[in-house]
Amino acid sequence: MLLSKETFFSGNVNRFRRQGLGLTLAGLTVGAAGEGAAAIIDSPSLSYSPEQTLTFDGSSDSSFDLVAKTGMMSDLELGLEATDFGMMNTSSVEFSAVSVGMTDYLGRLELGETVDGSLDWEDEGWLRDGDSSDISPDWVAGQTGYAGFRFDLSGTEVYGWMEIEFDAGTEDFTILAWAYQDDGSGILAGAVPEPSTALLLGLGLAGLAGAKRRFLRASSD
Repeated sequence: MLLSKETFFSGNVNRFRRQGLGLTLAGLTVGAAGEGAAAIIDSPSLSYSPEQTLTFDGSSDSSFDLVAKTGMMSDLELGLEATDFGMMNTSSVEFSAVSVGMTDYLGRLELGETVDGSLDWEDEGWLRDGDSSDISPDWVAGQTGYAGFRFDLSGTEVYGWMEIEFDAGTEDFTILAWAYQDDGSGILAGAVPEPSTALLLGLGLAGLAGAKRRFLRASSD
């Protein structure tokens, strides 16, 4: 069952809103009976000050920081990392990563790639670490792609994806959307729930009814 949450902790800096799951189903609640529909989450571009914190299910276990800060030598650092509360890490969130030397960069996935335990996982992933030459080898500035994440959900390790846009100016990035699979199984990057059979049937019947009305009007003219 695909789930995502709109709970977040970011003061007044970030606001999130629900989006439609598709142009033809915009504004409709979708998902089979007993399933939760994945909400597509949209946020403003992240400014490099201050850091912001997002949580998937309302608990500290699923909280992480969207990091945008000035590091040593005034170098700008952009990325994601597990949240520290009072210098004690209580977050279980990890990100798909590629390690280069001592730095764990954020790994980039294509639409439809599988997010599961076979990926390399770290508690931080940087889009940019330091000067402009220190960009993740999987990303280029101005590029949109997917990153995998996982966290502990009530004792189950669950997998999800984020769609991220890496700004061409390399000074900010935006999480465009995210979702996770709540049963511990893998998830395809960019996957959202299929509409239920009942909903599709209802839409089909509505379309047939409209076609019938148009036909009757044309016949009477």
